[in-house]
Amino acid sequence: MMARRWIARALVGAMLLGAFACSGDDTSKADGGADAAADVGNTGDGGDGGGGGGDADASGAFSQNISAAAGGTVDPGNGIVIEIPAGALASDTTITVAELSKSGLPDEANIASRVYDLGPDGTQFSAPVTLTIDFQGTAPTNATPMIAKLEGGAWKPLSDSAVNGSAVKATTTSFSVYAVLWIIADPRMAGTLCPSGKFSGCGGDISGVWTITDNCIYTDPGGGPDPLCPAATMSIAQELKGKATFNAGNYIWDISLITRSTRIVPKTCFSVFNVSTCAELANADIPFFNDEGTRCVGVGERTDMFPPEMGTYSTAGNVLTRTKNGSSNSYMADYCVNGTTLTVIDPPGGSFTWIAEK
Repeated sequence: MMARRWIARALVGAMLLGAFACSGDDTSKADGGADAAADVGNTGDGGDGGGGGGDADASGAFSQNISAAAGGTVDPGNGIVIEIPAGALASDTTITVAELSKSGLPDEANIASRVYDLGPDGTQFSAPVTLTIDFQGTAPTNATPMIAKLEGGAWKPLSDSAVNGSAVKATTTSFSVYAVLWIIADPRMAGTLCPSGKFSGCGGDISGVWTITDNCIYTDPGGGPDPLCPAATMSIAQELKGKATFNAGNYIWDISLITRSTRIVPKTCFSVFNVSTCAELANADIPFFNDEGTRCVGVGERTDMFPPEMGTYSTAGNVLTRTKNGSSNSYMADYCVNGTTLTVIDPPGGSFTWIAEK
C-alpha cells in the first residue's frame, strides 16, 4: 500500500482551543419547494448494472431497484445519471428520483439545472456515488457551475465538481436534494484561506445566540501538487460548525471542525505511486476513490468535536476580549455586528475569521 503523501495538518484544530469560533449545526433537508414536477422523464430500461428497469410511480417519481452486490447506473432520462459502485449499498435498494420545483428554494436565481430529490432520503453509501447533472444557460460573471446539495436550508457545493460540456460531474456519499448552481467566486469562504483585507471591525451589540454560516482560515491546512507526481493534487478545506452565546458578560460555545479533502490522481501517476488501481490509493483520510477513466477522484471528510467552552467576555470599541474559565489568558479579536450578522476577525497570524447569524 502506498504511503500517504499528503497530511491535512491539524494546526487549525489545535488553535481552536485557544481561539474563538462557531458555526451552523442544522443539517436537515429543507422543506420548501418540494412539489414534484409533472414530467420526470424516461420510464423505460433505467440504466445498466444490477437491478431491473426503472419505472415512474403515480406521483411521477422514477424508481429503479439496485443490487448492493453489483451496483448499477440509474438514468431516468431527465438530465441526471447516478452511478452506484458495487458494494456501496448496505442492501438491495429501490433508488428514487423525483423532480422538485425551484420556486421557494434558496438561491433560486442561481439554480442552473432541474432540482432532484434522490431517495430513499438520507441513504448513506460506503463508497462515493457519482452524479452527472445537465445544466442550462450562460454562466454569470465570475460564476462556475457546480453540483450542490441542499443541506440545512442552504446549498453546499460538492468540492470535486467537474464540468464536461453542458454537464457537471461530482461524487457524494449520501442522498438528499441536488442541483447544479452557478457558484459566484467567493460567495462563501467555506473554510478556505482568508482573503487579504476583506474584513474590518465595527463593534456593536454582540449579545445573543449566534450560529456560524461561514469561515475562512489563516493557516494553510496543506494540499497542493504531490511532490512525486505534480499532476496529482490535493485540496483541503476546514469548516467550523456550532453555536455561541453571549449574555451579560458570560459566553458559551459548542463547536466542531470539519476537514474535507479532495484528491485527484491521474492514472499517469500510477507507476510513481506503485499502484495499479484507484482502490489502492485509499488511506485513512480518503478511504474510497472513484475510477473516472483517466483519473481517480477521492473525497474524504473528518469531524473533530471539541468540548463546550465557557468563560467571560467584554467589548471595547471594535475589540472582543474573552477569557476561558480557569485560565488567566485572554484572547482578543476585532468584531463587527451588522444587523443580524456577526463577524469575528482573527488577527493576522491567528487561526480564522468566522461569520455568524442571529
